[in-house]
Amino acid sequence: LINFVKRQQVFSVINEIQQYQHTPYCLEKVDFIAEWLLDVQTITEDECYKLSMIIEPRGFKAPEQTSSKRKLTNLTRQNSLSFRKGSTLSPRHGSIVEAENLYASPYGELECIKTYQFYEKDSPSNIMTTKEDDEEIIQGGTLAKLVERLTHEKFPDVNYMAAFLMTYRTFTTANELLDLLINRFNMPKPKNPSKEQEKAFKTEKLIPIHFRVFNVLKDWITTYGIDFKQDTVLVQRILDFSSKVQSEHQSLSHASKSVIDAINKPLSAPKDPNSIILGAKPANNSSIEDIDTERLSEQIFSFVCGNFGNTDPREFLQALWKAPEGRFQCIHLHRLHKFSCDLEAWIKTELFTAPDVTTRASILAKFIHLADKLSKLKDQHDCFIIINTLEQLREKELRITWEWLRPRYISIWSRLQQFKDNTESVNRAPVSRSRSQTKAAPPAFIPYLIPVFDALEQTTTLPDFCGPEDLINFEKRQELYFRYLPLAQHIM
Repeated sequence: LINFVKRQQVFSVINEIQQYQHTPYCLEKVDFIAEWLLDVQTITEDECYKLSMIIEPRGFKAPEQTSSKRKLTNLTRQNSLSFRKGSTLSPRHGSIVEAENLYASPYGELECIKTYQFYEKDSPSNIMTTKEDDEEIIQGGTLAKLVERLTHEKFPDVNYMAAFLMTYRTFTTANELLDLLINRFNMPKPKNPSKEQEKAFKTEKLIPIHFRVFNVLKDWITTYGIDFKQDTVLVQRILDFSSKVQSEHQSLSHASKSVIDAINKPLSAPKDPNSIILGAKPANNSSIEDIDTERLSEQIFSFVCGNFGNTDPREFLQALWKAPEGRFQCIHLHRLHKFSCDLEAWIKTELFTAPDVTTRASILAKFIHLADKLSKLKDQHDCFIIINTLEQLREKELRITWEWLRPRYISIWSRLQQFKDNTESVNRAPVSRSRSQTKAAPPAFIPYLIPVFDALEQTTTLPDFCGPEDLINFEKRQELYFRYLPLAQHIM
């Protein structure tokens, strides 16, 4: 029977908690204390142990004289400050004067907001860059620096934003990203600027950054709506932030409204294609030779195109399409990979189980005809799977069978090989990483995916962090994005 006593006990506990949640507390928020609590710095267990050895060495007896106590206290304070990495007196920051320079800017001294994450200037300890074709490429950085570049007033980069949004879940969470975007929006302003400084600050920094934050939010919601599908807290936070900005900043009313409209727009559920079991015999026990090649090619194309078109970009990030867990973490790529393996196995099964060489040659012609039909449907992937499988068999196991092929199919085969060679030579060209994305008509509905899978699998083995400061390896994330980018124009 259902253990309802257990459910009642759970309810009584939750009910008691809810009573505490609904109890009003007449307490007033004290801003400077709240900020201080958020900014409290801590030290590690190892640092605590080292300090304890200085404060009270093993076998140490407390001195009786007051002067010694003062001396010991001063020594302790000095060592505490040297271990406190967040302190403005620590070796990392040098001195109080140096820390105060964080608030200096061409627009005058900035406000000091303790919770603001973007005061720190660029340095090798927080960001790594390189030059490529006179463009700055981000190799690695702290999370704050990567978000700063995402919303930078001087470096708009469509590819950088696309790579960041595609890969951010590999190094942070959605709520943490939203925290940083809101933090970036609420940037400090100059304390006592002149009129020229105030005007320059607004036009050169404040307004561009505000619009960049909303551009990121809109692109995030539009491209990766799945991030908000089940996270009602995240959705409500974005709605509250956008509504507040809409009411307080007239110049951003359109930008904030577009974000609100985007997040309120219902997601369209993708329609999964029907599965195909390759090798399954028809009900009337007819052979592969009796099946209409055009209808067979259309069924294969429909299944593969449906899965490829519904593929989420993040399915390409972890190279799990071969692993069992890929059935849940990269559903569509797992299906495509399995179907490709099944297609290859099916071809070999049909050919090797044929009763004689005449039947085998007929089945071979059938698969060549199928590859030709798939190429006309612009399904390069399945077309090349068939060509590669037949090429392997031609070189080793089925040399005699090829001699039995009719001239018509030998001609089709030669044309297919030429088509495959030309396509592969084009695909070997290096992918451009220019900030200006060129738009071209897609050459195929379904490109050949096996080389892409291999390249992505190799890229995922790169380390997630780089440099002596263990910065986020964004070069790896951009490499994954640029490997995916040629496929993006084909995905519906």
